[in-house]
Amino acid sequence: MVQDLTYKDNPELYEEVENIPGEKAMFSKAADVIALFAAQKRKPNKRGISILDLCCGTAPLYDYLLKHDYPNLHDETLFDKITGVDISPKYLEYAQIKYNSKLAYQQFDEDKGVKLEFILHDAVDYNHSEKVDLILASSAYHHIEDERKIDFLKKVHSQLKDDGIAVFCENLIDDYSNLEERAISVTDFYTKRIDEMRALGITDRRIELVQRILKYELDRDYEWKNSYNIFMKNLGEVGFKILGEYKVWPSTKMFENYKVGDFVIIAGKK
Repeated sequence: MVQDLTYKDNPELYEEVENIPGEKAMFSKAADVIALFAAQKRKPNKRGISILDLCCGTAPLYDYLLKHDYPNLHDETLFDKITGVDISPKYLEYAQIKYNSKLAYQQFDEDKGVKLEFILHDAVDYNHSEKVDLILASSAYHHIEDERKIDFLKKVHSQLKDDGIAVFCENLIDDYSNLEERAISVTDFYTKRIDEMRALGITDRRIELVQRILKYELDRDYEWKNSYNIFMKNLGEVGFKILGEYKVWPSTKMFENYKVGDFVIIAGKK
């Protein structure tokens, strides 16, 4: 019997998809960026920053925030409120259960004034109650259909405070000018990713799950990755400027184009 590895709306499989080297490196770097910004933003006797996490999925990045040993963590909180928004009720239910069990002894603790909530909504037309200090879009942009990507980025821009930042974690493929070239780019991206995983000794079903990502991409369903240049063009079009950029995968020259891989990109309002 062939196992169904359709991970859309399957939180357990989705968590496995996010547990591959490049994805983990993005989460770790993004957690560092978020914590540093929060520490710089926080003033004595003031509350921590507010975070809006759009297309949060099962919120795997929060585990990386929890694991970090930040200075003065037990004396002050870096976060005031974290709101995760996603269109999948199964993902949100899974995230709610997972993090509720950790609230009592980690920094996501309401006794310290930190509130963590999850909201079921399409991130493209979600309107938050107030502007926030930081918007997290971790593996979000490429889950938005191409024709709605600009609307999504406009939503990110409009809900961010003027001095806030947006943190994007994105898998960016090689340049292309049509769907046929895009299929070639995305196939090369995931073929090389799988080859590296096998070279690292990964033999479990994460290999098949990455193959499933590629199938989604080729079917134009659930996964709609862009190139670096398209992503940057879209960010600029809605009024963002780039404040920082980290390429976290691959560490070797796997692709001729350096702008192919997994990136953490920090943007602010122009």
